[in-house]
Amino acid sequence: MADREPMVPTLAGDPAPAPEDWFTPPPVQVDTSGQSHVARALARARYQAGMKQPELARAVGVSARTVWAWEQPGDPPRLVQRLAAVARATGCDLDTLVDAIRRDAQAILDASDPE
Repeated sequence: MADREPMVPTLAGDPAPAPEDWFTPPPVQVDTSGQSHVARALARARYQAGMKQPELARAVGVSARTVWAWEQPGDPPRLVQRLAAVARATGCDLDTLVDAIRRDAQAILDASDPE
């Protein structure tokens, strides 16, 4: 039997990729235009963890639709909007509020770490 190149499906008019390139996936392009800083950071963290939106949703106890909304371009998530409103209404420095959230979140992480 003669050696044959593997069959490579293509779209009409597209040149077939070289056989050695057939199983190499293309680089992933993520469009972050229009995303808030929080949305971009959430999407990046999820991507780097190798998670799909429904997986992250299950892990944090929200719907997949909620995770999808967090990552969409436009306004930042409501938590961020409310935090900014609290800072504006009280005159509190935003860094103070964000640092308090960071410390509380770290305490949650530390309490859940099995040692």
